Amino acid sequence: MMRYLLIAFLSASLLLVTAIAAAKPVRDDLTGEALVHWDAAMVLYRNGSFNGAIVEFDKAYAESKNPRVLFNIGVCWKNLERYAKAVRVWQKQLEQRAELDEADIKSTEKAIELVSEYVSTLAIKSNVPGAEIVVQDEVVGRTPLLEPVAVDVGPVTVRLRKDGYIAKEQVVNVVKGTPAEATIDLEKEGRMTPVSINITGAPKASIFIDGTEMGEAPFSGEVPAGRHTFEARAAGFETARQTSEVAYGEPFNITLSLVVELREGKLKIITGFEDAVIEVDGKVVGQGAWEGNLDEGGHRVIVKKDGYEEYVGEVALSPGQERKVRITLEPERDNAWIYWTITSVAVVAGASVASYFVFKPTESSQVTGTLNPGVVPTLLSW
Repeated sequence: MMRYLLIAFLSASLLLVTAIAAAKPVRDDLTGEALVHWDAAMVLYRNGSFNGAIVEFDKAYAESKNPRVLFNIGVCWKNLERYAKAVRVWQKQLEQRAELDEADIKSTEKAIELVSEYVSTLAIKSNVPGAEIVVQDEVVGRTPLLEPVAVDVGPVTVRLRKDGYIAKEQVVNVVKGTPAEATIDLEKEGRMTPVSINITGAPKASIFIDGTEMGEAPFSGEVPAGRHTFEARAAGFETARQTSEVAYGEPFNITLSLVVELREGKLKIITGFEDAVIEVDGKVVGQGAWEGNLDEGGHRVIVKKDGYEEYVGEVALSPGQERKVRITLEPERDNAWIYWTITSVAVVAGASVASYFVFKPTESSQVTGTLNPGVVPTLLSW
């Protein structure tokens, strides 16, 4: 809830800031390709496509070098909850103060003030110089990093990589108002570590490491130190998967548990008669109503009751599907007293009463029609 309140507060505040900045429309200062990209960006922004709007605003800025365009780029990053990037863009805008009027400067400074509370800093250290540093999928420099980088409050993913070394990443939980620090030491490639993988739950399974099949379980071998994904796969079983960090020189042992793959659905049968006998696939399973699990695919359902026509039907189930079937039983047509009673009523009452029984609408059955609304209720009679 606090997260949504924050977004709503920032949005409302920046709408006010934008209104101040809009005293002189930015569009009036743009021409040519810059104007084309600006208009495209505004359409994307109004549709909520903030990433696309950033691309077009960037092109508008590249064509015009107008620092006021940067304000909108910052707003897009704010809407994407990338507050540190929004602040960096607005700071870049203020570096060109000579081209901004007082209203623009105040609007941008106010925007930075509103968002900065949710931005902190992260210092990154490593034992290897020259490693590329990636923070939240963005390259921010190489080790050693002389100054901390601005990051959003919350979980931040840091990844270091360098040729000849095993890439490594770390998630740092950045707290509001508190500088954070990450120390990531890299190890050279080719340093192997013994790994042992066992399985439970299946008679046999194939082992995969990082998507490569390694043969049948159990597995015993060596892998490079670093982060790996281990899998066990077997027909009829759910894939068991575990991703772990393998440290150099520390034997790594895991057991993967396989469970039977869900291949069943649930069927519920309702007849409306307590003494109606229910058969599924040739086996009596209950009376009146029945509920149970069945294998996926088609199943033959038969319902029997004295004095009523036997119901025979097919029901198909998909894995995990829950299906309810309500079965209506019809009186036997060869039951003499029912037949002659109905016939006598029809003969004595005449054509008008017979028409009433044939065409009187009921809620018990429906047939598809071709006129609006497409369903015409009618009484089905024998």
